Amino acid sequence: MRNVLIKAENQGEFEAKGYSTMPMLSSQEVNLVLAELQLMKPDDNFNPESSSEQSSYHLTDFDGNIDYKIKAKKLISSILEPHLKKIFDNYKIITTNFIIKPPGKGKFPVHQDWTFVLDTKNYTSLTLWCPLIDTNEENGTLKVVEGSHKIVLDIVTSTVDFYCKKIENAIVEKYGKPICLKAGECLLFDHSLLHFSDDNHSTQPRYVMQAILVPSEIEPVFYYFDVNKPEEGFEVFQTEPDFFIFQDFLKRPSNLKSLGFIKNQNKLLTEEEFIEKMKNRLHSEEAGSSSLISVKPKRFLSVFNLLRGNDWWFYKIPPLLAIAYAEILIQDTPPQQSIITLLALLVSIFFVSAYGHVVNDIFDIEVDSQAGKHNRMAPLSRGQRILLSLGLAIAGAVPWLFIGLNLTSVILLASIYTLLTIYPAPPLRLKERYLWGAVADAATVHAIPTLLVATVFSSLMATPQSGSYSLAIVATAWAFGVGVRGILLHQIWDRENDLKSGVKTLATKFGVASLRFWINYIVFPLEAILSGVLVLLISQSAPLLFVPFTVYLLLLFFSTEYDEFDPSPSIKKSVGKNILLHDFYEVWLPFSLLTLLSFRQPLFLILLGLHIILFYSAIKQRLLVLARSLGLRLKKIINLNPSMQENLEKNKDKVQKNQNKNKPFLELPSSKSEISILKAIDFLEENQLDDGEFPAEFDQKYENPENREDWNFDSTPFVTSLILYSLYFLRSERKVQEIQDKGINFLLNEMKVGGLWKYWSAKNEKHTTIPPDLDDICCISYILKMNNIPVPNNIGIILDNRNHEGVFYTWVLPRSMKSVALHLMKFGKAISHSDEIWKLTDRDDICSVVNANVLLYLGENRKTRKTTEYLSDIVLRDSEEEHLSFYDHKLSLYYMLSRAYFNGVTSLGVVKIPIVTKILNLQQTDGSFGDELLTALATCALLNFNHVVPSLEKAVTFLLDTQQVDGSWQRIPMYGGQLDQRLFGSAALTTGFCVEALARYRLLDIPGYRQQEEVKIQEVQAQLKVDSELQLQQTKQELTQSQSELYATQTELSQSQSELQTLQEKLTQSQSELQTSQTELIELKSYLQQTQGEEGIMSYYRSHIASNPDDIQLYHQALTIKPDDAEIHLQLGDALVRQNRFCDAIATYQTALQFHPNNFEIHLELAKALEKDKKWDEAIASYQRAIELNPDYSWLHKHLGDILADRGQLSGASSSYRRALQLQPRIF
Repeated sequence: MRNVLIKAENQGEFEAKGYSTMPMLSSQEVNLVLAELQLMKPDDNFNPESSSEQSSYHLTDFDGNIDYKIKAKKLISSILEPHLKKIFDNYKIITTNFIIKPPGKGKFPVHQDWTFVLDTKNYTSLTLWCPLIDTNEENGTLKVVEGSHKIVLDIVTSTVDFYCKKIENAIVEKYGKPICLKAGECLLFDHSLLHFSDDNHSTQPRYVMQAILVPSEIEPVFYYFDVNKPEEGFEVFQTEPDFFIFQDFLKRPSNLKSLGFIKNQNKLLTEEEFIEKMKNRLHSEEAGSSSLISVKPKRFLSVFNLLRGNDWWFYKIPPLLAIAYAEILIQDTPPQQSIITLLALLVSIFFVSAYGHVVNDIFDIEVDSQAGKHNRMAPLSRGQRILLSLGLAIAGAVPWLFIGLNLTSVILLASIYTLLTIYPAPPLRLKERYLWGAVADAATVHAIPTLLVATVFSSLMATPQSGSYSLAIVATAWAFGVGVRGILLHQIWDRENDLKSGVKTLATKFGVASLRFWINYIVFPLEAILSGVLVLLISQSAPLLFVPFTVYLLLLFFSTEYDEFDPSPSIKKSVGKNILLHDFYEVWLPFSLLTLLSFRQPLFLILLGLHIILFYSAIKQRLLVLARSLGLRLKKIINLNPSMQENLEKNKDKVQKNQNKNKPFLELPSSKSEISILKAIDFLEENQLDDGEFPAEFDQKYENPENREDWNFDSTPFVTSLILYSLYFLRSERKVQEIQDKGINFLLNEMKVGGLWKYWSAKNEKHTTIPPDLDDICCISYILKMNNIPVPNNIGIILDNRNHEGVFYTWVLPRSMKSVALHLMKFGKAISHSDEIWKLTDRDDICSVVNANVLLYLGENRKTRKTTEYLSDIVLRDSEEEHLSFYDHKLSLYYMLSRAYFNGVTSLGVVKIPIVTKILNLQQTDGSFGDELLTALATCALLNFNHVVPSLEKAVTFLLDTQQVDGSWQRIPMYGGQLDQRLFGSAALTTGFCVEALARYRLLDIPGYRQQEEVKIQEVQAQLKVDSELQLQQTKQELTQSQSELYATQTELSQSQSELQTLQEKLTQSQSELQTSQTELIELKSYLQQTQGEEGIMSYYRSHIASNPDDIQLYHQALTIKPDDAEIHLQLGDALVRQNRFCDAIATYQTALQFHPNNFEIHLELAKALEKDKKWDEAIASYQRAIELNPDYSWLHKHLGDILADRGQLSGASSSYRRALQLQPRIF
């Protein structure tokens, strides 16, 4: 288990007891939190109602007010984080709570806190419990069961019983220890520790601030236990940053990625079993403290941790040993000589590696402190650091007395020592010299040691084999590639800390996206090629090496889905997974080579056993990860991913069953609309190309429907996807099914790796000039989804294509590396065309219709909430025309929104009535909504919203009357190209929408339906006549009764009037009292003015404003006394901003500026209000004016930089950030 606390005495107490107490907050910090807490407004008002389902204490996580939860986390984190770096060994906050016990309430039963770590043997999650008032047994302080964290390693979550459930009363009575703390002190305890508390028996609420912590190097997980399926065990989910704010902990998270299942081994204990386990814990601790055998491993592990052994021993040493094994295999070196040399070399490698990490830590003490990172060298004195460094350097050189030195070994070893020293040490400090730093790290840690190992073993033979030199060269190049990817990944993962501490790396200079692009498209391909060459070279001496290599590749291919095939994963995605190919370098390759050596010489079995012992934990971890991935993949294939052909066959079976139930009307049409649909289907079947595509057409200079001579064929899967959706409502028809099968095959053939599509198809000459786009991806993916055809997991790619406001871009691009991607991905004539794409990806790359199609595919969930809000806002603000981008008419937007609503995005119901109203306002006297295309779109939209009105029949009649002889409707442009201003459409596309409208309307008018309805109406009318006569008689009786009741009511009314008169008299008396109070208030103000002048009255108002900061009337009264009071204006503006009255706040600040034009603080607050009201340009101008008035206030530059960055003005933002850094380098 890794250390939790920096100080040894606190760590010792924590390990023994399961908790530790210490001072934390100052009295000023405590008062600040209490003051801020009073301004927050949770749903339960800090005093929840008690019930069997609801707790009697307030816990932030259980409150329904999301805004409050966000503010609470921000406040608690800002207060605690500065203290964490001084106390904890690199832990981070994942969630926070206020725990408030009202008087007479708040009992907590005996429990453990939930488990949030995956590897419970090596890590633990913690609770930091910090009271804001003094706690004691009277007000319900926390009680703990000392040492109970070690007796049972259960997984704890919201829906599973605690092991102490049967013995809760006994624990409360016999084993609890109260922890009484002063305000600002903290109790830190292990999540496995049993704890509980009684009701608050005092007369005041008990306030506590809580934070949940996990080690910074891991990502928290969430365990879910389904009580209805206990045999499945615990399902483990990978969490997201805002998970703890939005998640209902009693439900299975539908929006998180499942990591698989863990068997439930929890067991309820009896009191006897509990006592026995507690005794065993005490005995084991006593034995451990008295036994030298148990102390020595602990001391070794302590030194190993001091040298950061876990950071390099299991990951960097095995690949070096693999090259040594390969040289032995190629050279056929005698076993005894090989083993002795190898052991000596391993000792040297250990101490040299330790030297490098210790020196790096020594020179990083200051920057780690700035970043809040724990540094293992920081507690040591200067002398101890020097002695440790020299000792390790000497220890790394001593084994060479046994290995034997030659000129090559001396040069390489000296190079390693030199580079390890100058890499972190000033003045060179190569690690901050961007490219040189990455090259130096890869060379020092990987390439040069690999070359050294290869030359040592090649020199053991008098006449080295020819393959030995080749192996040394290839292995060195391979190791360099592995090292470059390793250091780039490290810089990506550590970028946030480097930014905090001001360390210059490639990641801080070029950004994460750039480095990931370099890794994915340059470094990793070269590394993979060199890995293959390395295996090929070794296999010339050991052909059997191909067997494990092939097995590994097959397992890798089988266990890894496309979206998991990531050579440069984020640190979050790397948790619990093998980094691509690293498991081959660290486990498979050395183990396979040792196995082959053992076949050749059984004496090498000793080396094989030693290797397993030394690297057992890494081997076990890698193999378990692989096994878990294989299990998940196999389960998914068996249960969730039938083949496409099987799905198609199932669809055919379903269609066949539907055909048996419902006779296809197209075989025997019986109405004008059915005949029209049949003709249209024939036209579509005839126009569908052999490969399944429906053609699109474009016109360069389209001006009106009559001018259609210059339309040209254009190949795109987009039109096909729209038509297939429209035909889906006729899927039971045999002919339609055949059309759909052909169309789906075309779409599948156009699919790119990862489930992506481009607008232009592969047979279009412009296909290579554009990237994929979300319009095509989402429309086509949804069509396949409707037909139960699996699509590669492309959701991650789609979600990555959002802006900071949660709205989706159209083009899927590596946006942070435009120039590099352009030259690598586009060639020749494509460059000029692609240049135009880059110009469109700043502001013009967001289209409302595209976002509606994304919503259709992704559905309604937390990640698309911002998209729904964006689209709803467009409709409600009547700004559709401004956001169409590619599309010609707002009816296209209404159609796409309506079909998203029809397919389950019910949150769009907020715009249902506004859209329906707007559509109906567009209908013309002939029943159309413009042309045939717009009429079809409007009809479909109304039907999607289930809004059936008589005027729909006129629209359908218009469509029937405008159908052409060949069964089609005329080609009308639906959307346009941003690049070349072309207009796109086709007769097939218009026909598809018209067919959808007629087919949907037909469901309201199936054969015989209206005649049957007319008969029913006549029957209903006759029944209504009879019912009306009976109703009339009944009404007369009720009228008589009502008259009687009216008389009674009049009596009651007289009584009420009497009571009202009494109330009026009381009101008159109250008004008189109020008038007296107002008179006294006027006299008080007059007295203040006479004795203290104007400032006396203002002091009166200021004190009342402080007590009632949201009473706007008080501010206005104060300003009537002193209109030019800058402080009152500022406070009034702040109050209006808090109430989201941004326009009023802006007017207030502007009024204040009339009196104080050079007050920079007013300009600053005005800028903030303008920014919140989305008046970007005015906000920027106000920030700039504030800077002119106070150029040395760093936060002004920071705010200006933020808004410029959000608006895409990166040059100006960069200048502002630089100025902020110059003024306050430590803060920023």
